[in-house]
Amino acid sequence: MMRRHLISLLLCAAATLYSDRAARGGTCCGCSDPEGRCASEPCEAENACHADVDCPAGYICEPGCFLASGCWCEAVGEADGVWNCSFDCAGRCIVEPEPTGPRGYTLIDLGTLGGWTASAHAINDRGQVVGLAYTAQGDQHAFLWQAGVMTDIAPRPSYTWSTGVGINNAGQVVLHYGGDSLVWDNGVMTPIGGPGYAINDAGQIVGYPPSFLWQNGVMTYLTLGLGGLRDINNLGQIAGSTQPAGSYTRAAVWDGEQVIDLGTLGGQYSWAQALNDSMQVVGRSERAPGGDRLFFDFLWQDGVMTDLSELAGAFLGSFSVDINNCGEVLFAGRIYHPDYGFRFLSELIPAELRWYHPAGAAINDLGQVAGVGTLTDPDGSYSRSRAFLLDPVPGDLAPDGAVDLRDFRIFQNHFSGASPPASGCRRGDLDRDGDIDLADFRLFGGLLTDPR
Repeated sequence: MMRRHLISLLLCAAATLYSDRAARGGTCCGCSDPEGRCASEPCEAENACHADVDCPAGYICEPGCFLASGCWCEAVGEADGVWNCSFDCAGRCIVEPEPTGPRGYTLIDLGTLGGWTASAHAINDRGQVVGLAYTAQGDQHAFLWQAGVMTDIAPRPSYTWSTGVGINNAGQVVLHYGGDSLVWDNGVMTPIGGPGYAINDAGQIVGYPPSFLWQNGVMTYLTLGLGGLRDINNLGQIAGSTQPAGSYTRAAVWDGEQVIDLGTLGGQYSWAQALNDSMQVVGRSERAPGGDRLFFDFLWQDGVMTDLSELAGAFLGSFSVDINNCGEVLFAGRIYHPDYGFRFLSELIPAELRWYHPAGAAINDLGQVAGVGTLTDPDGSYSRSRAFLLDPVPGDLAPDGAVDLRDFRIFQNHFSGASPPASGCRRGDLDRDGDIDLADFRLFGGLLTDPR
């Protein structure tokens, strides 16, 4: 496990020499070092930790790193008493939380392919998830997860790295693999000929550079004035970016007839990340021109760009931004919808499960969220990043942990009595048969436990 990281060389250069500070114990480059072996400046936080044993009784160690497999100090060569940190990810001691039980969602650990870590990148309405996971040999392979089983779908012969980036409701997967992209369809691999990023239910794939649309083996290079293609909806509308003459890169969408410049939040740059079938678009934008290039999440609808980061009090843009056909936006570790506001993913996971720093990557029309978080061993001795699926409790459409009249009002908005609902939103499809009908209405009546 003694892995070296480039970050350790940058952050821990000062730790290569032993000093009298080591004899006093403390921390090294953010890592807990109770034996005082590291020589760098100690952590600013007095309650820094690496494992539960570093904390007082009644406290546990909450990992401080995201997308890192662990945190420890390691010996440098054969030198005695000279250590480096492998990663800057000190945890902090927090009061051991009381068990909370379900909070509106069921959390499923998607597992790995034999290695330590995994991350989810996309999900379809069948609850199938794709992403990448480590193998026992240390390679990173694309996976498809469904019904509790993670399957390695990396091409053979494989490079050591591949990942699933998109999946449609037919189960077709877009894979990045060795600088190219493939379509995986029930085990059959078809080259795309360019880096694809999204696939719709018709099997249309968009990607760049250069901007292209791929379908049924035919590659079409687009000259729409739209670049950075990131998503395509089931109407063939495409989200990406444009660069008007004499201007900077701006978020844009192709509506089937023209490129629409979505503007910015006040800065010079923006780009679109995802869109739904109602042509609601999410992405990131600067708030002010120039400066330090800070980007924030936005929702664009009917010509209006809303600063989601400002509404949520989030400082910077998230690692991923997605939106489903219900208008639920996934960003910065939150779910947002105008009907029920913001929900932190961390508040939806029972505390006793020891999952920390959950970040959603994709949300489907049933409200299921796929993402990655830091999972700590039951004894708190080790943490690693793992892929998860958050599955809403049936009937809790808000979601707030209770099935009440608030959920009933949301259900009424989705109820159509026919299949499928016009918007494509399936949040009211409680029996998950593709219809939102009287069968779901009867199910909801049985789930209504709180009449408030």
